[in-house]
Amino acid sequence: SSTLAKLMLDFSEVRLKQAQELFDALSTSGEEVEKAEIEYAKALSGYQNAKSQDEIATWRLQQATLKAPFLGIVSAVPGYPGIVINTSAGNQAVVVVKKQ
Repeated sequence: SSTLAKLMLDFSEVRLKQAQELFDALSTSGEEVEKAEIEYAKALSGYQNAKSQDEIATWRLQQATLKAPFLGIVSAVPGYPGIVINTSAGNQAVVVVKKQ
């Protein structure tokens, strides 16, 4: 999920800052800073990917949600999940008994 990816990104950002501070203080090697930069880049990529997947899932959910143009009571749904509706066959996907 994007929440976990965000936590990993935040953690790798802190580690990168720590590595840079240690390097500036001559307490660590440039190799450690490079490792931290690579880990940060991986975390950033993972976060962006997770965020994109969340947006795609949200869009798909919105596209799959049936929204009525008015309030009413559904009396029957002549079908099953995943059925392909043929509009020219004359079968209604949803039958409304009464408008509210």
